Amino acid sequence: MEERRSCVRVGLSVTVKWRTSEDSAANRPQKKALSRNISVVGICLVLREPVGIGGALELEFALPGGSVIRARGKVVWLGKFDAKEEKHASGTGAFNVAGIRFLDISEEDRKEIADLIIHRLSRGQQPLHENEE
Repeated sequence: MEERRSCVRVGLSVTVKWRTSEDSAANRPQKKALSRNISVVGICLVLREPVGIGGALELEFALPGGSVIRARGKVVWLGKFDAKEEKHASGTGAFNVAGIRFLDISEEDRKEIADLIIHRLSRGQQPLHENEE
């Protein structure tokens, strides 16, 4: 992984609607992914469709409690994840895992994410560490 994480991350499994800038310009429909974790600076997604490092994505997802987050982000790292094994894998049947850094997100949405993280940590959820996705 070329970029080091600098913010606290917590596990979060929600459906994320996304599309590339090109998809948006062509008015193509959003695709769906599942999040694995989140921080105030980005989100980790499990995707069925390939994306490239450096690619710009438009994201939309609801936090537990109902707040809808809309952001633009950039793919900063990629990996493979085997859902059956619950671990990274390079074999067939593996999904793409992408680390997305938020580039354009409102301060209100960033605060909603921060509040979620604080709430989860205060309720005993452990933060994820560098080698955990």
